[in-house]
Amino acid sequence: MANEHLKRRAAPKGVSRGVLLLASVPALVTFIAYLGALGNGFVTWDDGPYVYENPGIRTMDAAFFRWAFTSAVHSNWHPVTIISYAVDYSLWGLDPRGYHLVNNVFHALNASLVFVLTLRVAGLAGAGKEWPGRDRALGTAFVASLLFGLHPLHVESVAWISERKDVLSAFFSILSVLAYLWYAAGKRDHGLVRYSLTFVLLALAIMSKPMAVTMPVVFLILDFYPLERLRAPLKEPGRAILLLLEKVPFFSLSLLSSVMTILAQSKAMPIEGMGLVLHERILVATRAVFFYLYKTVLPINLSPLYPLTKGVTPFSFEYAVPAVAFIISAVSAIALRRHKWFAASWLYYVVTLLPVSGVVQVGVQAAADRYTYMPSIPVFMLAGAGLFAFIRKRRSHGRAIVLPVVLAAGVFIALTGLTIKQTAVWKDGLTLWNRQVRNYPGHAVSYDNRAETYELLGRDEEALADYARAIAVEPGFVDSYIYRGNLLNTLGRHREAIKDFNEVIKRGGAVAGAYNYRGVAHFYLKEYELAEEDFLAAIRLRPAYPDPYHNLSFLYSTLGDHARAEEYRSRAQELGYGG
Repeated sequence: MANEHLKRRAAPKGVSRGVLLLASVPALVTFIAYLGALGNGFVTWDDGPYVYENPGIRTMDAAFFRWAFTSAVHSNWHPVTIISYAVDYSLWGLDPRGYHLVNNVFHALNASLVFVLTLRVAGLAGAGKEWPGRDRALGTAFVASLLFGLHPLHVESVAWISERKDVLSAFFSILSVLAYLWYAAGKRDHGLVRYSLTFVLLALAIMSKPMAVTMPVVFLILDFYPLERLRAPLKEPGRAILLLLEKVPFFSLSLLSSVMTILAQSKAMPIEGMGLVLHERILVATRAVFFYLYKTVLPINLSPLYPLTKGVTPFSFEYAVPAVAFIISAVSAIALRRHKWFAASWLYYVVTLLPVSGVVQVGVQAAADRYTYMPSIPVFMLAGAGLFAFIRKRRSHGRAIVLPVVLAAGVFIALTGLTIKQTAVWKDGLTLWNRQVRNYPGHAVSYDNRAETYELLGRDEEALADYARAIAVEPGFVDSYIYRGNLLNTLGRHREAIKDFNEVIKRGGAVAGAYNYRGVAHFYLKEYELAEEDFLAAIRLRPAYPDPYHNLSFLYSTLGDHARAEEYRSRAQELGYGG
């Protein structure tokens, strides 16, 4: 809660109609730039389990809301996002245009919110004479919001229906930051209302996407700068403790979300990853920090996935240079104490990237464009501030400002063109994975994902060919053996399928699933004893895996052992078997 001992900065003046009108311009330009997304369809990457194959979103009654808040959907817990899909379904069924429209609207609104947030931060910083001139603050806000709205790195978050969680979480996250600034920098009256509003908005952000769990730390960064509530924590430990206690409810939300996310992902079937140890994951994370900055400056050759590379070592140029640069940046942030804007910006960028940096390994990607959505905000703020500092310097020397204005306009035009082009990449699953194969022809995941798309399109031979290509370029990538084996089972080629599952078991990846699927192949070949052995092996390896229980129930029913069939059927249902 607010405390009389905590210094408060002077709150900026209210937002005028002219400012609101100016803030609407980036939203309108952003929305127009993404109109092409309305012609896109669903893609064969998460859109199925979230939307068009998800029966859960097709009714909105009490049972639905209970399910949305207590269940994991596709190994994720984000009930607000799931509710938004249900609202979409009630409005336009499975017409993808409606889902894209909602994503576009939220992204456009976020561009305006970035304008307001930049202006508010500039106003607070101006109390310390670091942001002279309201015109400069307005110009910085305008540039930052346009960069946010038009940058092609954000296409993945907007044009991919499954990334509704990004635009929705950012919407509530930015609003929570604005509410926190209103609370922390405002007068003491109505402090509880402002604090409560911050709490509610943060809860909505976290329940839209767990990546927002770092926002309480962002509030502490704002206390450091521009609020100046945390000047010297070592010299004023009492004040630091009070500020930390003030954040306890916010951190409690983050802890709850983290627990729900861990529980949700623990139920997912494990897949073969790179198996990186901690120091290797740290190297991947430090590389990602600068990889995103590089892509922000030069957003070309964007891909759905940036696969992890082998040979993660501090002795390679690819990982050594970012690691050294990270250390230098961290030391600089501490050393340049007079320039708090640099330390605050750097901390925000690193902290908001932390959940997806790679320190906690999830999947086979080293980076993803969507991870830059919220972390990019201070980068764009600094770009806008730098542009107007340059303009001001030229004015003070009597030079024309036409050149920087023309260059800035050229950058915005180029970004818009790249964004429109990148939006077309997300037209459908095949277009998407064709791009992935072109960018990363030497990685198994490229062919593996395209093969799954061919399979869903009923182009089985092309799918089998791509699975074979994936195995050829990376024989240790066991996912392709699993998926190809399942397709071969579907096609009735059970002996071939068994060979693929044998290979998975031999290599030690996704072993419980391999035993289960091999059991299915043996069942279809009427090799019932072997099928039973495999299903039981899958259960021993992963007792909470429901599929082998269901398959054993079906096997025992076929053999006439109805008592055991019922026993295993009940257990499968208890574990959430979905059929």
